[in-house]
Amino acid sequence: MKKVGVGPLSFQSWYAARYEMEPASRSVRWRSVAGRGNTDVVGSWRIEPQTNGTCFTLEVSFALELPLPGLRRGAVQKRMAIENDRIVGQYLTALQATLDRGAT
Repeated sequence: MKKVGVGPLSFQSWYAARYEMEPASRSVRWRSVAGRGNTDVVGSWRIEPQTNGTCFTLEVSFALELPLPGLRRGAVQKRMAIENDRIVGQYLTALQATLDRGAT
């Protein structure tokens, strides 16, 4: 994640993650590696065939360690949440494009 700033403060989220693919359930799960970064991330996605298409379920939990007092922490958390939402949106767009290419 790129650096995000609020006033004179800026922070950057970083982590290493371990991914596990489960072909039988058409799913992928991931979790950040302990001790590798300042962010705890847990997530998964699953694809389920439907009669008229496909159901795609995404779950992501994102927690950043911020060594700040309350008011400043809240402002930075808000900016980090916006940046995280932007990144998840990019991920979904790229994943959709990949899945669409595979369907042809």
